[in-house]
Amino acid sequence: MMATKYLPINYRHSAVSGEGSFEAALRECLNKAVNGNQKLSEAPTERVMILGQEGRELLLNEFADVTDGMAGIICEVVPGLLQPVLRRNEQQKQLTTNTLATLFELMEQEAGEKQDFIQGLCYFFVRHDHLLFVNVKGFRKRDVELFFEWLLQKLVGRSIALSAVLDRAETGDDIGRVSKFRIRGSSSNSKGVALNVGKEVKTRIGARTVAWSKAEAVVQAVVPAESFEKLMDSMGDKNRLVADVQWSVAGPRDKKVKEALQDVVTELADMDDGIVGIAGKDGEIKDGGVILGAKRPFDVAEEKNILIDFDHATDTLVSEYVRWVEDKKIVVE
Repeated sequence: MMATKYLPINYRHSAVSGEGSFEAALRECLNKAVNGNQKLSEAPTERVMILGQEGRELLLNEFADVTDGMAGIICEVVPGLLQPVLRRNEQQKQLTTNTLATLFELMEQEAGEKQDFIQGLCYFFVRHDHLLFVNVKGFRKRDVELFFEWLLQKLVGRSIALSAVLDRAETGDDIGRVSKFRIRGSSSNSKGVALNVGKEVKTRIGARTVAWSKAEAVVQAVVPAESFEKLMDSMGDKNRLVADVQWSVAGPRDKKVKEALQDVVTELADMDDGIVGIAGKDGEIKDGGVILGAKRPFDVAEEKNILIDFDHATDTLVSEYVRWVEDKKIVVE
């Protein structure tokens, strides 16, 4: 029996350099010769982007022309990564002079030969200059633009910029005039520092405490210095600060202000940590997605499974795109 995951569908509007749409550029990439007469669609090793010194790779696995658009799956892998594994083999271990315990075995395991652990997945559909995607298991939304920029530059010499567009001229009856921004994030997060800020760890009373982040900067800005230092010194390893900030821009908005707000919107929508809320007249952006509809159901083999069938994922994204067009939430060029 199949299980169901309800996932938000993210939306971005694309701007590609040169003539033609994002969809046309991807179709050109698909049919591009990369090794003699071999097409990109036939050469998976040519679809791997290595991310600098991070040890991560982004691999465009499924990649297809679905007639009314382009669809695919981007996989994030870390070659040679060790994964912690719990083996349910009971063993006795002398934990201290006072305690002899029976435990399960903990170990780190490598993937098998010619295998890598998948760290994240991104299922996408592109029609004209509209991109819809679903990211699972921690795939970073910022990496979507990064990967497509690499792919287009490599194969067709073009650049791309993705934005969480709020301009009615480009996305029809979308969320409308932005009325408020809200950001909430904590100072310690397993995926990295909240609010996408470089990590810096402070040592206090001999203990490594919370990561220094915007969550702390927000509290520091409103709390007297002496009280803030006392608060920070009092916090243990299990404590963290949580900041919840809401702000907006009052007064008339000329072109310059609107452009600046658009930049803010896109930056916040691309955040992968912290909780972002951007409220507009007719909708919202939440958790990185331009919310033009509710979360959608995706079938998976088991509740804890992250793999979605390619055809099923594509059908769901296409259906959502068609619905948004019919509801005039996005405008087809």
